[in-house]
Amino acid sequence: MNNQHQHVINQFESKLNQLIFRYENLEKKNEQLVEELARTREELMEAHKEIVELRSSYSALKTARMVGFSEEDKKTAHRRITRLVRDIDSCLELLNE
Repeated sequence: MNNQHQHVINQFESKLNQLIFRYENLEKKNEQLVEELARTREELMEAHKEIVELRSSYSALKTARMVGFSEEDKKTAHRRITRLVRDIDSCLELLNE
């Protein structure tokens, strides 16, 4: 009987040691996963921030294009302004006479 009890105790100790080993491995794996999750969240936040910045830049670019003029529009506007300046100069000359 005593030998049988010793055998049961040895099996129990062996299984307990295996259980402790597995538990420690699971704790290590859990720590790794927690760290990986934190890194992934940080990367996600950085990506989200970049997306927000890119959307803002895109919106500004769209607005600039809507307001922007083509080269031909710029030339036409320059000619009109030049013509208006000449007209104003002519009017000032007439007033000075």
